[in-house]
Amino acid sequence: MNIAKIALIFFLGGWSSLAAQTTEELMKQEPLAEGNDARFEELSEAYSTMLQFEGIMAAISKKFPELAEEVKAAEAEMAASAVGKGFRGVEVELKRRMGREFIAYEKGIRAQIQEFQEEAAKEVDLETAKMGLGTAAAMAKGRVQVDVLRNVIAYNPEYRKDPAKEFSDGWAAGYSSKMDEQKREVNYLLMYPGSWKPTNLASKAELMALWNDAGHGRHRLSFQSINAPDPKYAKMDPVELAKALMAPEGTLIESGKGKMAGLECGRVVYDLTVEKDQKIVMSRVITYAVLAKEHFVILSLMLGSGGELGKEELVKKYGPLLAGMAAKLEIE
Repeated sequence: MNIAKIALIFFLGGWSSLAAQTTEELMKQEPLAEGNDARFEELSEAYSTMLQFEGIMAAISKKFPELAEEVKAAEAEMAASAVGKGFRGVEVELKRRMGREFIAYEKGIRAQIQEFQEEAAKEVDLETAKMGLGTAAAMAKGRVQVDVLRNVIAYNPEYRKDPAKEFSDGWAAGYSSKMDEQKREVNYLLMYPGSWKPTNLASKAELMALWNDAGHGRHRLSFQSINAPDPKYAKMDPVELAKALMAPEGTLIESGKGKMAGLECGRVVYDLTVEKDQKIVMSRVITYAVLAKEHFVILSLMLGSGGELGKEELVKKYGPLLAGMAAKLEIE
C-alpha cells in the first residue's frame, strides 16, 4: 500500500461543525498575550488532525457516494464520542487564545491540508476507503497519536467541568514503581487521568509528579513514599498523621478521614505560600496520607489559582478526582 493510502487510513475521521462562533465575533476579539505558550503547538497539532479527519471524510463521501451513509454514521459516532467533543474543545481554546488571528491561522492550515488531500485522493480506491472508515470507528474510541489524544481529552468540556469523570470514564494511565531502576521493598501502582502530563520531581521522596492546566489554573499532583520505621507512627490517628505530614509552611483549612489503598487515611486541606518568579503565590493543597508497610504514603494535589473559580470551588472540583485516585492506589 502506498504512502497516500496509508495517510488516508491514518487521518480518517469526521464530525459536525464546531464551536459556533461567528467570524464577526472573532474579529472583535483580541489575542491573549500568553496565548502562544508551551501547549499551543500541541493544540495546533490536534486541531490540524481534526481538520484532516473532517476533510477526508468529505472527500470519501464525494468520491464514493455508495459509502455516504457509512460516512454519516462514522461522523455521528465521532461527534458523540469523548474524542470528538475534545476536538471541539481544542477549537474553542484556540479561538480563546488567538482571537481574530485564528481566522488567518485556520485558513492557512486548511490550504495545506487541501493540497495534501488532492494528491492523496488520486490513489484512493473503494477498498482503501472502506478500510479507512473502519479505522475511523477506532479513532472515535481513542486511536489517535498519544499527544493528540492527551490534549483532546484534556480539553473535552465535560472533563474540564468534572475532572473525576475523565478518570471514571477510563481515560487513565498508570505509574508502577516496579518500572523504576531502583529496587524497592514496597511497590506502588497509581492510576491517574491520562491527560495529565509528567513533570520534574521536586524531591527524592517523590516517586512521580504530574501537571495539568486545561481547567482553571495550573495544578500539580505529587506522589511520595518516605521510609518511616519508627513504630510510634503506627499508633497515631491517621488524621493527626496527615496533619504532621503537611508542609511546615502550610496553614490548615480542614481535615478528616478518607480511604487510600483500602486503608483508613487522613485527608487535609491547607494553604501553602510559595515564592514564584519573585512573586508570593498562595495555593490550596489537598493531601491524602497513610502509614503502610513502614512508609508514609502521600498523595497531594496543589491547586493553582486562575479563571473564575475560588479556592473552595477548586477543592470541590478536584477533590473527587483525588479521592478516586487514592482509593485505587495499590501497595504491595
